[in-house]
Amino acid sequence: MLENKQIKKITVIDDYPTILSDSYEFNRLRKHSNYNLVINRTRPKSPNETLEICADSDTVIVSHTSTNIDNPLLESVSQDLRHIAIWGTAMDHVNISSAKRLGIAVSNTKNSSTISVAEHALALLLTTAKKIPQMDTRMRGGEWPSSQQMQLKGKTLGIIGAGPVGIRLAKIASGIGMKIIIHPINDQTREKLLSDKSFKWKIVSIDELLEESDAVSLHARYNTHTDKFLSANEFSRMKPNSILINTARSKIVDTNALIEALVNQTIGAAALDVFDNEPLAKNDKLLQIDNLVLTPHVASNTIEATNESINILVSNIINFHKNNIDESDRENPSLFPLGYAKSQFHKTYIMSETNEGIVIIDQHAAHERLVYEKLKKDFFEKKIKTQILLIPVVIDVDSSVIENLEKKLQLVSEYGVKIEV
Repeated sequence: MLENKQIKKITVIDDYPTILSDSYEFNRLRKHSNYNLVINRTRPKSPNETLEICADSDTVIVSHTSTNIDNPLLESVSQDLRHIAIWGTAMDHVNISSAKRLGIAVSNTKNSSTISVAEHALALLLTTAKKIPQMDTRMRGGEWPSSQQMQLKGKTLGIIGAGPVGIRLAKIASGIGMKIIIHPINDQTREKLLSDKSFKWKIVSIDELLEESDAVSLHARYNTHTDKFLSANEFSRMKPNSILINTARSKIVDTNALIEALVNQTIGAAALDVFDNEPLAKNDKLLQIDNLVLTPHVASNTIEATNESINILVSNIINFHKNNIDESDRENPSLFPLGYAKSQFHKTYIMSETNEGIVIIDQHAAHERLVYEKLKKDFFEKKIKTQILLIPVVIDVDSSVIENLEKKLQLVSEYGVKIEV
């Protein structure tokens, strides 16, 4: 380490339950001697506590959407704070405009949990439609219950929001025979999809979606337009046996109106993974409703999505501070991703395999060491037979990093693998 190297204070604001700081991937930050890593293993209970935790930090890591990074806080810490690293995709709990005005960079782990959230939404739909929680509880109480359930094949799933998660859910729900209709929140997205001849699902108005759907799943961002997007009026237009799924943001739904709709059986059932206040209080009204399935904001908590998102998070931080890293560290493949873009938002890579055994590395989530280790494993298991084609999908890739990876791959060239870049 250089003698005059400034130590950067990196603070995890809210690692509770502890996942982030105990992960193997997070060790990449610990290996940097010029980082002072401070971890708060609770969630701040007030704005003042959040401010105290953030004091003197160069980068703050925000793990939960319940942690609000507002303008007063940013104004108070702007003299030191240079970077807000969000672990997750949602950014509405951070005042982006204030951060931009104060010259504070904001990064997130975009698209890292697309598959896991879509799968969780489908799991909630299946669980609710088949009344699994209720039957499990009754059996444990000594009963042998009989219950009428909903068959999903042939039923209509209305998806609100046409982002990556919504589209992924459409694909997998189609696979079990559901009819898909979609209401894009964004007008620009709507026009784009309407003009896309390859888009195979029906685009509908919100009124048509609510009236036709047997199940409605929310996959929209929270903003002023989507605040309480579904309330009493919308629930009254849904089918009386319909199911609502929310793995997006709690405030898109008017919670009090939802409770009333469930109690009065205006709709058949609901399943929620997001809540206005997290964790829920022990006396929360939601806990008293029988036709409601709850999970504790864990839709993105698969091993695969967690590892991917933490890798992106760590890479975002390392790349933001890359000008302050000792040159000797740049030779350590465990510390740097395959490449990075000029913008403050990091782009990383993972590979996908084709039937011909060609590997394409694109911008989804692995640093150089993980790419190399998986390639080597696939060589040994003969999943890749003759050729590797490395295609870095990025702006201004650091060529020295590519060369370093190429040299490593030459170590396994004796297995008859031809390597091209």
